[in-house]
Amino acid sequence: MVARGRQPNMIADFNQIAAHCRDIASDVCPITLLDSPRSILRAIFLAAYPTLVFAPQRLLFYHPLRGTVCSGRLLPKSEEYRRLEAEAIPVPRWYLLSRSHSPDVSALGRYVVTKPDYGGRGADVRIRRASRVRWKPPNTPVRFAARSGVIAQKFIYTGRWPVSYRVSTLFGRTLCSLRVETSHHRRALDSPDNFDGIPITSSHLGCSFWLNNEPEIIALGERAHRAFPEIPFLGIDILREEPSGRLYVIEVNSAGDVWHFSSRTGRSIQQWAGIDFASQYGGLRRAAEILVTETRSQAR
Repeated sequence: MVARGRQPNMIADFNQIAAHCRDIASDVCPITLLDSPRSILRAIFLAAYPTLVFAPQRLLFYHPLRGTVCSGRLLPKSEEYRRLEAEAIPVPRWYLLSRSHSPDVSALGRYVVTKPDYGGRGADVRIRRASRVRWKPPNTPVRFAARSGVIAQKFIYTGRWPVSYRVSTLFGRTLCSLRVETSHHRRALDSPDNFDGIPITSSHLGCSFWLNNEPEIIALGERAHRAFPEIPFLGIDILREEPSGRLYVIEVNSAGDVWHFSSRTGRSIQQWAGIDFASQYGGLRRAAEILVTETRSQAR
């Protein structure tokens, strides 16, 4: 298990997962390390054994000499959507705009959501009138994304106060699921055609978090993971349209920066909401059980 050096909380989680693995399986030897230039020494040692490398995020320094590597990958949203659609996973209708290609997006409705094709952390996600949508370089923390395209997507109305769901999956099995609802102290969004500056996302200051156990949403998140078999850990964002009740996947967070059992963001959410991510599905022990199973089947 490989963690980024800038996230010491993750290596602590992985050490705990490793301890669970030792309790569960005598034939699997878990090893945790940081993704750093020094990791090449460990790579030489591990080359003697069949290995499965698991890293939620992209590997920057560690390059194993043998074994199966399962790590996060930064995919453009357009590729995420194409993969999901190929697996018959519902995705809001979308178009890709670029410097040389600006299709008519009026079929998406009066208002559309725009977002960078390469993006992260909700940067530059906006609601716009369809008639005013044009390509322009997106403002995003992903360094090269300003040269990439922009997604224009149908706006999914989730009610007077926006609601979203997150299903965190490890090799297609749920580790945690959340329901997020925007603060009711904000102005209500009474219809999908009356924004007037009202936020459309659920995760604003003062929003509420609950552990989510709705079978339909959990099942959709786990089905969505099948479109990304090489990526071990996903944070799959789902919306339920009102009043139809239809579910849509809008993001899978393929880069893996969503391991929140003990991250600063995760600790803040759990303290604020009075919830415990690990209590829902067995947390880190469930992760160990999944990793033991995958190691037995994938280690090379």
